[in-house]
Amino acid sequence: RIFGNYELPKQFIWTTLILCVLPSFLNLLGVDFGMYDRILDVARLDTLNYESQQNLIYSALAGRFIHIILVSMAIAIAFLTVILAFVDYSIKRDITTPIVGVALFCAGLFDVFHILSATQLMSITTELIDISSFTWLLSSGYHAIILIIGTGMFLIMRGVGKTNDERSNTRFVTFISLIFILLTFLTINVLLNMKRLPVSAMSGKFYTHPADGVPLLLYFIALVFVFPKFYERYPSKFSLTLILSLFPAIFTQLHMAFSSQVFDNHFMIAHFMKLVTYVIPFCGLGLNYLETLRNEKQVINSLHQVAEERKKAEELISGVLNSSTYGIIAFESIRNIDGKLIDFKAIVTNPIAEYLLRKLYRYSFEGELKGRTLTEIFFN
Repeated sequence: RIFGNYELPKQFIWTTLILCVLPSFLNLLGVDFGMYDRILDVARLDTLNYESQQNLIYSALAGRFIHIILVSMAIAIAFLTVILAFVDYSIKRDITTPIVGVALFCAGLFDVFHILSATQLMSITTELIDISSFTWLLSSGYHAIILIIGTGMFLIMRGVGKTNDERSNTRFVTFISLIFILLTFLTINVLLNMKRLPVSAMSGKFYTHPADGVPLLLYFIALVFVFPKFYERYPSKFSLTLILSLFPAIFTQLHMAFSSQVFDNHFMIAHFMKLVTYVIPFCGLGLNYLETLRNEKQVINSLHQVAEERKKAEELISGVLNSSTYGIIAFESIRNIDGKLIDFKAIVTNPIAEYLLRKLYRYSFEGELKGRTLTEIFFN
């Protein structure tokens, strides 16, 4: 059992940790995941037919294709996460889930900016350089910052999410979601107006990308201080998977820090690990949903069992009443608006009671005694 009353499947935890370590272990065995760009021989292209030209171009751009696929999958998972987060909110009414889901969605939006810039579909500078590493730094840093803000705000504002007013909670979720989305687009707009890129973020003596240490530091802060406190205050399997997702996030930044060029071994591993970072919270929401279904099934089974026991008890009582040689009538009190007792109503009778009233007391009221008042039975 991990972190109190909640636990994650051991297979899920071990799979995550193995995925974090496996690429480095395979590197030690000589496996290289790099997909290096090849320089195209334009003169050679003129001597080939169309199909051969396409094959040569695709082979040269294989690294870019893999890069686009990995980032696109991460973006898709981020978008699916926010949808599932709001589904979870509609069931549990826990406002922390959609807020963190929107934070992940905004990180996904920043990854859209990263992939559009890396493929030159959106330009943020006139310099003739590959800006994939720089926009990666921005997206990773934003991912760390927006998650810290999304969870840290609940640690600062202690009363948030504790009210049962659904309308107030919905307004809060909508308000914060709009702020996060507007902040994301504002940040992207500022970056689009940049003219030159900071050289210090592009190269270093020990770390190839020294600025990637900033997101790494933010992830460590989240792992040690923010996410554990967030889980303590708002425990769930989703908040627990947020903690687990920091491990591939840290490995992501470690690999990217040692990437010497785009699409090399560490570059590709880093992008794969970032995909894993997005997948884990998504799986956490799935586990939350499964837990809700399991609890609902237990409640239904419990209610069914109670109904069966009640039915058996009623049958037993009915048998006792019907076989009794004594007349039995049970009454419940009837009170007016002021709470004053005004009469009694029969709620349980047996055949002997009806027989005695009809024969001995010449009771001539048609129908069952059950539901009649004491006044109707004895004084009419």
